[in-house]
Amino acid sequence: MRLLVAGQKVILKVLRDARRSSATTIPKGTKLTAKVTLMRPCRFAGASANWAMALLVNEANWKGQNIPLRGYLWGPITSIELVTALTIANEQIKLARIGTASADPLLGSIVKFGCTEIAGLDCDERPARLGCAQQRLESGSTLVVRHLPSRYQLSLLYDDNAYAVARAAEAGAHAGSADAAYELAQRLHNGDLFVRDDAQALRWFSVAAEDGHLAAQTNLAVFLAEGLGSTAPDLVAAYKWVAVSAGRGVEQNKAALHKLELALTPEQVAEGKRLSAEWLEAHVKRQ
Repeated sequence: MRLLVAGQKVILKVLRDARRSSATTIPKGTKLTAKVTLMRPCRFAGASANWAMALLVNEANWKGQNIPLRGYLWGPITSIELVTALTIANEQIKLARIGTASADPLLGSIVKFGCTEIAGLDCDERPARLGCAQQRLESGSTLVVRHLPSRYQLSLLYDDNAYAVARAAEAGAHAGSADAAYELAQRLHNGDLFVRDDAQALRWFSVAAEDGHLAAQTNLAVFLAEGLGSTAPDLVAAYKWVAVSAGRGVEQNKAALHKLELALTPEQVAEGKRLSAEWLEAHVKRQ
């Protein structure tokens, strides 16, 4: 009989409706495919269970339909007969802390499951298999899923500090901070905290550049010149932002202006100069 250990895939069946947002409910009977990432003795105050389990949920299925969901289950468990046989192997020590906050418009929803039944993957597919009755587990208390939007790197579920940095960058950018918009664009382009998305990076570099962020103006010019995040390069727009940043004191961009002038027609250069002068005149108080 195979023991339930870290790294093993399991099936979770939701025993009560779980509200994911005001418009979405994960219905009773939904099956969640998950992987055990940590098992350790319980250290919860007042917990009656002997063990705790962390599960990474990567798929939800209800009557053949997939429900977008990615997050963690973490809490004490009880077993019908097999508590003493549970083993610890290859555990992840750093787990993201699970909060009890309500839905976050930027990060996704907090989903509370009042009750979940857990079974080994083989047992779900072949419940009559010898020993499956002893593998069946139930949650010993309410388990919580912190939903992680697909734009976040999955590693953020393990790293609270990285999660906080990603959240601050998004929240700050949406609140109108040029510095946060620039950082968010950099993170989206680098693909360290977020799944790489140059189209979104272009969007946030544009926001920060329009708000006067010097580094964002230079980076935006590079994106536009190379066509990153868009369908084709836009050398006139790139010239505008190189000229703006050069006009604001970025000396190294003067050489870039010369290179762009060699690639543009006189009419395009004139248009680029007009656009940069227009921006500088409108934002003269920020210089």
